[in-house]
Amino acid sequence: MSFRSRMTGLAASLALALAACGGDDGGAGPSNPDTRLDVTNNSSVSVWLVFVRSCGTQSWGNDLLGADIISPGLGQSFVVTPGCHDVKLMTNPDVNAQVTWTNVNFPSGQIVEKVVTAWNPVE
Repeated sequence: MSFRSRMTGLAASLALALAACGGDDGGAGPSNPDTRLDVTNNSSVSVWLVFVRSCGTQSWGNDLLGADIISPGLGQSFVVTPGCHDVKLMTNPDVNAQVTWTNVNFPSGQIVEKVVTAWNPVE
């Protein structure tokens, strides 16, 4: 088998493996890169965590920001799967506040914009 044939087979195997990767029920994923959540922080406190979950599920899944934060006056965009999702933003533990939007519809190929201006205490 030639080197080119092996590389083509390896690339095809990798593509199949990546395509088979399902997400958790967090709602973030590569199904349509044009379906996005745009978060703008118009508050005085940085966003430390961003979670998305499918409507009707309990688990928030992984933080979409990773090591990043969204400083006041800035924004960030996230690819999400089309459909109904809940969105939760959280501050750092010292502030201990959050904002949650429930039953947000993400139409395929569309951008949904969410702006945080104030925070609610975490209970």
